Amino acid sequence: MASPFHYNGRKYIIKQHGFARDLPWEFVSQSQGVSAKITLRLTSNPDTLAIYPFDFELNFTYELIGKKLIIHQQYTNKSSEDMPFSAGIHPYFYTPDKSQIPLEIPAKNSYDKTGESCFPFDGSLDFQQPEIDIFFTDLAENKVSFRELKRKLQVSLNFDESFFSTLVFWTVKDKEFICIEPWTSPRNSINTKEKLKYLKPGETCQTKLEIESKSLL
Repeated sequence: MASPFHYNGRKYIIKQHGFARDLPWEFVSQSQGVSAKITLRLTSNPDTLAIYPFDFELNFTYELIGKKLIIHQQYTNKSSEDMPFSAGIHPYFYTPDKSQIPLEIPAKNSYDKTGESCFPFDGSLDFQQPEIDIFFTDLAENKVSFRELKRKLQVSLNFDESFFSTLVFWTVKDKEFICIEPWTSPRNSINTKEKLKYLKPGETCQTKLEIESKSLL
């Protein structure tokens, strides 16, 4: 699904999930010590400018410390005008038995993917549905987790709530995964402007996301 938008009288089309995940990132550096780190960079180019008319630079550092993965993120506007943007992380988690994954999401309500229907949320979901594609806003805290009882694991995500405003949950029946996705703003924010991020010319913002696995034994 594509999201067309207009800027300075021209129409642009960005496909679902954006473009950053489909492009080659440049290797910047790596190190090993107390933790293992690798930094990758993505910069605007003629292909990105054809669908998103702003010059930018992204630097992501993936840091592994024991059973914790920290994704350090840096977003820079290299354009001469304000740059609107939204970003999201889309991790898949292996769940061989979804009937045994209690969710701890600090929200009272969930919304369908259109945002038009709201449902009370008590921590349980019907995994017999063909697909679950919902999102949460107004989280009480910046941490969500689930317990994978079959393998006796707890997985937690910690994120910067001033940067990530929306949490998406997605899965498909009979598939051994769930996705828990922190987003900066809801779908189609490039048009609705709802919680859309902006960077001034030359401005940089930084944030991070932490994913940690712990044994329940």
